[in-house]
Amino acid sequence: MILSKTILENPDAVAEQLNHYEETVSPAIFEAYIAVLRTQIANEVSFKFHENGKKGAIDAATGVGKSYFAIKECIDLVSKRPQAKILLVVPTEELRDNNWKDEFEKWGAIDIYNNNLKRVCYASLHKIRNEQFDFIIEDEYHHITTANAIFFKHNIYEGIMCLSATKPKSLEKLRLLEAIGIKTIVHIPLATAVKLKLVSPYSILVVETRLDNFNRNIEAGGKEKKFMVTEKQNYDYKDKKLQKMLYSKKDKEGRKKYEYAIRERMRLVYNMSSKKEIARYLLDNFIPESEKYLIFAGSIEHANELCKYKFHSKNKRYNAKHLQLFNDDITNRLACVEALNEGVNIRKVKGALALQVNSVDRDLVQRLGRLIRYVRGHKGKFIILCCIDTQDKEWTETALESFDESTITRTSYSQILVGNFKYDDF
Repeated sequence: MILSKTILENPDAVAEQLNHYEETVSPAIFEAYIAVLRTQIANEVSFKFHENGKKGAIDAATGVGKSYFAIKECIDLVSKRPQAKILLVVPTEELRDNNWKDEFEKWGAIDIYNNNLKRVCYASLHKIRNEQFDFIIEDEYHHITTANAIFFKHNIYEGIMCLSATKPKSLEKLRLLEAIGIKTIVHIPLATAVKLKLVSPYSILVVETRLDNFNRNIEAGGKEKKFMVTEKQNYDYKDKKLQKMLYSKKDKEGRKKYEYAIRERMRLVYNMSSKKEIARYLLDNFIPESEKYLIFAGSIEHANELCKYKFHSKNKRYNAKHLQLFNDDITNRLACVEALNEGVNIRKVKGALALQVNSVDRDLVQRLGRLIRYVRGHKGKFIILCCIDTQDKEWTETALESFDESTITRTSYSQILVGNFKYDDF
């Protein structure tokens, strides 16, 4: 197989070759071709990294193999300098102590992990002072902040590779990265990753829902007089209150009240009982029980109510056990809130049901990445519940802006209820 020397600059031409090979060779031979492709891409990344003075960010869709790009640099470095000192910076303890260890072991570099690697979470990065590193890996580098970036003033380093699924959009973070000389040197968006068979294709289904305006099950009113209202009445009241505050003059105390009102409305949207009941219906009647699904709930309470098996901050005692049961196919359902967005290895997932998304596309890219690890013939399915009566609609549409519109299907919960939209329709 002859592949382009500049795969990342010529993905369409390479994709055409791959489609031809996939149709004409056996699955085993095609897998070997993909392995060659991944190696060539890693070589291109390495070339660009060194061409840029051993400093830069790799923004690549989840599942492309960002960790291998960094580990390859570690292997090359230690082969020339056995005593090289490497720093790995990650957002979570799970990544620090388990996932990266598994990756180094997978690529035959466990000795480097044990002997050359210092590991730290972003929360403790500022504590490192007066040290010298040959190479730094910043995983999920969108976690950089003014507080932890002080590390760069007090330490010496030769090379730094930053990894993420998407480039940070915050002006503060972009300024911080510019100050330490970090720019994107390799960009592999999700659409390119799918074309190159680095990840599996996917489809997104947006199920439009409405606020419940029938059941009066929410307590409202003051201390002296309490009464019950519907979900819609409650949201409309809080939204109107917020709109009035938007146009009023705000001193320091007024700004605090306004920010509190925003959070209060957000909590309401994230905890809508109508969405929970719709999710329960979809899990019982729409999504095949045999298909392995992650459930991204809007709150811990909803995660607990929707699924026996869960992974979140208030289930730490059982998280590892429940994750193992899911990975071992003992259960086909696992619920979480945000804990599975990044930093946890999950195997053979068919799809995901998200009761809530925010306006940050990176979070959606990371969640989607959980179910599109490349397997020939596999297609990941991602279902999003979107309440079109609320701010939820704007959040969802903003999060979807960077996705190929041809991968997105929209329907309503009512269409599913009456049988006009089936699971196989997306």
